[in-house]
Amino acid sequence: MLTRFTLKLINNEAGLAIVNKVNKLVVECPKEHLYRTSLQKVDDPFHDLELIVDVQYHKRDSEEVNLVYTSNVGAITVNILTQALGEPIYLQVSPKTVFTRHSVSPSFIPEVVRTGEIASLVQIEVKHYFAEKAIEEGRVLPEPELEKKGVGYISARHDAKIERNVEEYFVDDIIAKVKEKIYLSVDDVLGRPLRLEKETRDTIRSGGLIYQTDNIKEPKSYKQGEGNATYKQFLLWQEIFAPTYGTVDEPPYSAYKVPVALSKKRDIQDWFDRIEDRAIAARAKKFFEEQNITQMSGILVPTQIAELIGIPKEIVLAADEKRATSQIMGPFYLALGGLGFFHGNNNNTKLITDHLFRAKSQDQLSTVSCPNPIESV
Repeated sequence: MLTRFTLKLINNEAGLAIVNKVNKLVVECPKEHLYRTSLQKVDDPFHDLELIVDVQYHKRDSEEVNLVYTSNVGAITVNILTQALGEPIYLQVSPKTVFTRHSVSPSFIPEVVRTGEIASLVQIEVKHYFAEKAIEEGRVLPEPELEKKGVGYISARHDAKIERNVEEYFVDDIIAKVKEKIYLSVDDVLGRPLRLEKETRDTIRSGGLIYQTDNIKEPKSYKQGEGNATYKQFLLWQEIFAPTYGTVDEPPYSAYKVPVALSKKRDIQDWFDRIEDRAIAARAKKFFEEQNITQMSGILVPTQIAELIGIPKEIVLAADEKRATSQIMGPFYLALGGLGFFHGNNNNTKLITDHLFRAKSQDQLSTVSCPNPIESV
């Protein structure tokens, strides 16, 4: 069984560096995978070269085993190319996406999408998947159930709206469509995430509540006591915002995590200057100076206050909209990686819309063609 992946490149120093990196990475892959790479010229208005990666599979395996093997090695290959590029890639799947039919003991899972097959080769999350479970421990379930694995899907404190839409996305937009027509369209994969991404940004700008939550514990729970950075968020609220928006009881209590763009002193001073309520600005300046704070990545807003008034407008001013959206939309971005749309970066500031606008305005895109495993021969 042979599957071919192609990566279109520009014949320049950067393009040849990618070729060298791919060659190095495929050598590091498990020996059971027989990779062969080659270069050829292409007649393309935007690219000069095409890097071909052929993957040969063991013919002695059954068709079912080869199907699983094809999909898994396919995911590995795409991740190798993603890492080699050092940026997101756009999978050309005509316009299909890769899905897997296989069993995961003790359950039989007809449709499953997995993210990050080989931890040592990729920089994305591993051990995450969602699937439809039909049989469990030898018992046929009355109705198929959604199975989710991975902290990014099940353990993070996501907003209820996001959790509900994630499950509907898995069940209705992906699994149901795969069962119905095998192939997924661009609208199937990106429709709901795009809509929610826009709604999330609008909610952030309006001071609405869609953030993840966290807990502020009592000082004795922290090794540093009252010097702990999370506990200081209680002090920050009491000193800066409580006189205007109300006090909160001593921790423990829950709070909304608002990422803020206060990464250097200049950003902090600009924030002080933009706050209309000069009393709040003065208290903020005093607190930051007393605590010797020169940067801040987030502000924890007590839920008991936020659920009454929303996120204070002064905090909205400092909000890091893209990073906040990326965190809130995290489960969708994980799923998109498993569906062939790799778009994130290390700073969590790349959104789906960034790449769509880039794809429309920029000619030289890095693209990968990826076969559907059922079509491998």
